[in-house]
Amino acid sequence: MNEKENIRTTLRLELRISERISEKDNVLDRISPSLDLTDLKTGQSKQMIKRMEGYFQGDSTSYAGSSPTQNELFYQSWTGPKPRATLVLTHGIAEHSEPYHELAIDLVPKGWDLYAFDLRGHGRSDGRRGYIDDFHRFSRDLDKFVRHLRSGPLEKSALPIVMVGHSMGGLITLRYLVDHGEAAPAVAAVLSSPALGISMPIPALKEFAAGL
Repeated sequence: MNEKENIRTTLRLELRISERISEKDNVLDRISPSLDLTDLKTGQSKQMIKRMEGYFQGDSTSYAGSSPTQNELFYQSWTGPKPRATLVLTHGIAEHSEPYHELAIDLVPKGWDLYAFDLRGHGRSDGRRGYIDDFHRFSRDLDKFVRHLRSGPLEKSALPIVMVGHSMGGLITLRYLVDHGEAAPAVAAVLSSPALGISMPIPALKEFAAGL
């Protein structure tokens, strides 16, 4: 192997598949894959990153004109052996949690475990694609996600929780923090380009149609 090839292959991703059934809600959690970042020069493992995939029940609040029936929401996590904090991430509109894989690969070795879910109507979560009957349902889903983590994967964890939100996820995170105030378990929040306003005027016809 020449020097250039050696540089390109310094880290090897080794996939390991395993499954388990959650004892709490009987929802399948898949710990798959784990990422073993191995230094090919020494053959020694630098960092084991465990990935888990699972589902939780989102908000089911029903009121006039609203009757949600698809509430199974997907989430995944990237965790390391020596974390110092837990990040709970909410993605933006028209995306999902998987694009944050590379971010997790960078953060977990630095001690930041990452948990992210797919908003309803996005990714592998239930719901009509790109539709929400009540925007506040997103923040209630986030609350359900946090509760699921604290009663399951993070039940015995004493690590601080940091809320992370990108774009529309930033707005959802803020709504969650405002709704829960000091009762929110987060010690800090990181917002990336939060959707706090629209840079162009909305045509009156579109605003009217949105209310139909």
